[in-house]
Amino acid sequence: MPKAIMSSTIVTKVIDNATFNATVLGQDINLKGFSNFNVTYNIGTATGSPTIAIKLQYKGINGQWYDDPDYSLTALSAGSTSGIAFKGFMEAYDTVRVVCTYTGSGSFAGVSVAFRAKS
Repeated sequence: MPKAIMSSTIVTKVIDNATFNATVLGQDINLKGFSNFNVTYNIGTATGSPTIAIKLQYKGINGQWYDDPDYSLTALSAGSTSGIAFKGFMEAYDTVRVVCTYTGSGSFAGVSVAFRAKS
């Protein structure tokens, strides 16, 4: 009889249904043993002219954070939208974080950004 393959999942909420009016640095996420991931977003209504850009950073062996150019979503300015910012297969990095950068003026209501990884 074949053995069942067990998989694990990480879910980290970077922003959890909150008003977005400042840059948010997500927490460190240990990816050891994980490879498939995605970052999803849900953006509520806009007041003023805000923008949000979402990117993945990885921690180098020197402890510094670096942008991964393959995993970024350029600035969104329209409210009431949702989707997958990016997804991929990663084995190169042990530690990552999601950064949501704010520019413009005003705010977005009801913003949620989440990182999910599966082994």
